[in-house]
Amino acid sequence: MNRVGYENRVGYENRVGYENTNVTAGLISDIPGSSGQEVCGGSLLSTNRVLMAAHCWDDGRSKAWRFTVVLGSETLFTGDTRILTSYVVTHPLWNPAFVHNDVAMIRLPEHVVLSVDSINKNQLLNFVNMAVITNEICNVAVFGDIQSSNICTNTLGGKSTCRGDSGGPLVVQRRVRTVLVGVTSLFNFLGCEFGWPVLFSRVTSFL
Repeated sequence: MNRVGYENRVGYENRVGYENTNVTAGLISDIPGSSGQEVCGGSLLSTNRVLMAAHCWDDGRSKAWRFTVVLGSETLFTGDTRILTSYVVTHPLWNPAFVHNDVAMIRLPEHVVLSVDSINKNQLLNFVNMAVITNEICNVAVFGDIQSSNICTNTLGGKSTCRGDSGGPLVVQRRVRTVLVGVTSLFNFLGCEFGWPVLFSRVTSFL
């Protein structure tokens, strides 16, 4: 299992290959009434669609009004293609209180064409290998709130998602194909390296 994130933390063991930067999006959100910004990840599905986590846009307490979508770069705040958009559609049954149906789609105002030739080799987008565990095992760890639309990974050894990774991709390698199977949704409130399972939204549940 590969998972991509924009945080440079102890849990991450590898730099991504350049081919992965062409499907991974960085998201910087602007929130009304706040001078700060939040960060998330996403997956470029087509030349003008990005799949992400719904809570990156609306977490039930605050709602963003705009994203800066970063494409083709291994760093979040510098480099390559950067597009502003406010067109976001969350799942109609998104429930922030229980983190159910945590998926959303961004529409870009323009089509993008990415080239691996523009990537700076000194930058820091990373990934980690993790194993998928059954929902039955995951359900015990998170006290019975797993849905069939979730998929979980084992994070023992401190290899996990963390702050800023929400919405990023969980992928599997099937022969020569890289297949998107999950959208980063929830990690344990005790910390990224605590060792509890991470929850993803299962992509096939929303097709």
